[in-house]
Amino acid sequence: MHDTAKIKLLVLFLSAILAGISVLLFFIDRSLPWTNGKIISCVIVNIWLFFMIPALRNSYNLNRGKSYGEWFKMGFDFGASGIAIPLILAPYFGLVYYFTFKDN
Repeated sequence: MHDTAKIKLLVLFLSAILAGISVLLFFIDRSLPWTNGKIISCVIVNIWLFFMIPALRNSYNLNRGKSYGEWFKMGFDFGASGIAIPLILAPYFGLVYYFTFKDN
């Protein structure tokens, strides 16, 4: 099951807010000067944060129809990897989320 355009816009808005907060925190932090390392880390962290919410939403949509017992068994079988894989590969799963459309 895929989300509607309204839900995707909400997810996009929340992702932008999360990335904006991260950028703000990078600018507030005065412990490191703005060198190439800080700029690169700011870009990479914000790309990951921007795609984290859609990646988790995509994982939720894939497993939405399962019962609580199946969710528990899936969590027991995979441990943390059920959440860790979408977080590690957040840009990929985020793009998959944004480019899959609801079937009418």
